[in-house]
Amino acid sequence: MINGIEADKYGFTETHSDAGYSLLKKEIIVNITSTKAAITPTQANITGIQSKADTDSTANDGVVNGTALKNDVTVQTTAASATVDETKATMTKHGESNNAYVNMEVTNQKQFLLPMTGGAGSYALIIAGVVIAGCGFMIVKKNQKRKEIQ
Repeated sequence: MINGIEADKYGFTETHSDAGYSLLKKEIIVNITSTKAAITPTQANITGIQSKADTDSTANDGVVNGTALKNDVTVQTTAASATVDETKATMTKHGESNNAYVNMEVTNQKQFLLPMTGGAGSYALIIAGVVIAGCGFMIVKKNQKRKEIQ
């Protein structure tokens, strides 16, 4: 679990796995986007604080000094989001954050075990083959000698 990372693109590479399992072939890419808020004032495109005194306004919007401004402001938020290997991921709440955890699942693959080749079993077969071939050779030689004698 990783806490407190900023919105960005991250790559996770598996460097160790449990016995009997293979490592991931490629890194996992997690892309996190932050919550964004678009604030739109509804009166005269306010860019500063309107002074109620007779002094100059810090707003450059044509609103007369001393005008009481409405607090009608539209705030549109876009929630944080995440993708894991370009697939949309669910984000869940933890503490005060609604988007604290990125839920993802990594499936471990068991290693494919190849059958053993070589070893003690093959040596026994080779020795038995040599003995049988040797016996066959001796039988053939014995038969040749019998034919010569007759």
